[in-house]
Order: sequence, then C-alpha cells, then structure tokens
Amino acid sequence: MSTEIESIIVKFICREATAQELDKLEVWLKSSDNTKVFKQLLRVNFAIDNSLNHFNDAKIHQILNEQIKHHQKAKMRKKNMRISLYALAAVALIIFGSAFYLKFEKNNLNQQNVTPNIVDVSDEVPGAILTLEDGAEVLLKNGDTYQNNGVKSDGKQLIYDKNEDSDKVVFNYLTVPRGAQFELKLSDGTKVWLNSDSKLKYPESFIKGESRIVHLLYGEAYFEVSPSNLHDGSLFEVRNEERIIQVLGTQFNVKSYKEETKTYTTLVEGRILLKSRDEKYALKPNDQIIYNKERAEYKKQQVNVFNEISWKNGIFSFEDKKLKDILKVLSRWYDVEFDLRNHQLGEEEFVGVLSKDQDIEEILEGIKSSGIINSYQMNQEIIIIN
Repeated sequence: MSTEIESIIVKFICREATAQELDKLEVWLKSSDNTKVFKQLLRVNFAIDNSLNHFNDAKIHQILNEQIKHHQKAKMRKKNMRISLYALAAVALIIFGSAFYLKFEKNNLNQQNVTPNIVDVSDEVPGAILTLEDGAEVLLKNGDTYQNNGVKSDGKQLIYDKNEDSDKVVFNYLTVPRGAQFELKLSDGTKVWLNSDSKLKYPESFIKGESRIVHLLYGEAYFEVSPSNLHDGSLFEVRNEERIIQVLGTQFNVKSYKEETKTYTTLVEGRILLKSRDEKYALKPNDQIIYNKERAEYKKQQVNVFNEISWKNGIFSFEDKKLKDILKVLSRWYDVEFDLRNHQLGEEEFVGVLSKDQDIEEILEGIKSSGIINSYQMNQEIIIIN
C-alpha cells in the first residue's frame, strides 16, 4: 500500500478527503484485496468500542484515550454512537505500521464474542429496472448481462454507447429499488450514481446542439457531468420538480425523496446554477441549497461535501445527525421499516460512519451500545426500537 493511499484513507475516515482524493481511493478499491483491507479499517472502530477495556497494549490504549478525551471536550453535549473519528484515524495509522489489528481481533474480540458480522451483500440486493420507451421493462440484476442496440449492462452499471447526432429524443427510465445502488453512463459520457429508492428519466442519446436534459423524478443521484466544451457548448440540465440545475461540466449531488420535506443540492466541484421560478442560486464548491417543501423556502449554506456524497461508495457519514434521519437511510439501504416507539429518541444526534457492507444487526447493536435506545426487536421486515 502506497503512502499516498494510506494518507487518503486516514483523511477519508476523518471526512477530510477531497473529491480528487476520493476518486483515487475509488480506483484503488477496484481491487478485491484492497476492498478487504478497507472494510477491516471501517469495522475496527466497532472492535475498539466493544473491547477498549480488554486489550493490554498500553501505548495504543494511551493514544486512544487521549484522542477520545479531546473529542469529548469538543463535543460535550453530543451523543457519539461510535468511537471518535480521530481515534479511529490514530488506529489506522498504527494498523498500517504493524499487525496490531489481526492480533487484537484474535486475542480480544473472539474472547469477548463480539466479532462484528460484516457480510458482502452485493449478490443479494435487488436489481435495477430499465424501462424502455415502449414500456418494456428489463431487470438488471447483479451477475446478469444485458446488451441491445448500443446499450449494455453487467448488472451493476448501465452504459449507453450511442451517437449524439439524434434528431429525436427517446426517453428511458432507470429505477433503483430500496436496498440497491446503481451506476449509469449516459451517451454523452456523463456518469450518474443512483442511490436506493431513486428514479431517473433520461434520453437514449442527446440531440446535438441542444441542452442535455435529464429528470430526477425522486431519490438521490450524484452527477459527474461531461464538459460542455466536448459537446459544442451544450448545457447539461437536471430537472427535479420545478427546479432546474444547469451545469457546464462539474460534480454535484441532488437528494429529493418523496417522503422527505426537504431537497438538497450540493456542489462538489465546478459551478452550477439552480433555477426555480423567479429564484436563481449560483453555487460554488461546498455550497448546498436546501429547499423546504412545506414552507416553499430556499436556504443556502456551506457543508462538508464528504458527508453528502460518501453514499456512492457505500458509506454513510454523518455528523450531528438525528437518529430518525439515520433510520431513514438504513430503511432504504436494507429495505426494512422501523417502528420507533419513543419519538423523542428520534431527536438524539450522533456522529459516525456506517458501511453498507455491515450487517443491520451490527449497526443496531452499535446504536444500542451508545445508551440511547434500550432494545430493538427484529420482526421480519419491521424493526421495533424502544
């Protein structure tokens, strides 16, 4: 593992990685061996949380406690679902220089019977649905291949390799169900990542010289837009209800779920212009526009984009996030429903990082260990939380 990748992973854990560094990390993760190492790092904080008082390495114990105390002073009033991210970064640095993690897991976790059950669910998730212009539906399931008239899929990604010189717009729809994610490459080279429970409307090919328009009907999508200078200056537009997002070539995220009262547009790099009726908002990197559907109001703020886009890599990173909002994400990721018996618990805030490869019960145990909830009961597709 290179020093650069080590540095990027630590920044990733601390949510300080730039968009360029995340791209490098994504390339590195294409190797299955690298992915295994990365998953170990994500679950090590669970291990520490459950076994901090049971291992004997005084040096590491001292480092972790110093970092935890520092974090607690800065976040005195916040409940922390898992160990401090800064402590986790310290652990990561140690892991890179020794075999500490393997020794720690063998000698301590197994004795305490708390080894997290992390599984790769890639073969179990439902497939996306491609709807053609004539209404025909194609199930794009992991492991299956599809190819027809310049369109191909391996069950994880859908690619359009068509000529842009079209004189007619033919729309397709891609629907990603709960519990799944999917990647799409449009005919102009624009890449789109669709999160769980999302639907995108887009043309098979764009008309040369005209705006390249797609519609996010609902859900969440991350766009990496092919620059306009490669397409005779044609703008790229994402339309979501009455909002129009115009770009020349950039990376941004749009979140607009049907059951939520707010929509979020977040710029990662480049520039975009969000238009809605008589309102216009120019966004710079790290800017976010929040639209409150109930009040019909817009709000502009600066955010840590890592927390907004990490989902496309199977990670949910949150800071001062309410439990009720975390449960919404888990509901989509694992296709389950939650029954939160004490609604006041939903207002409790957490800091942490979750991986989609984690077992849902492991995550619930982590929430329980924080002391916020007393118990949970898994009943088929409904999880009751007390």
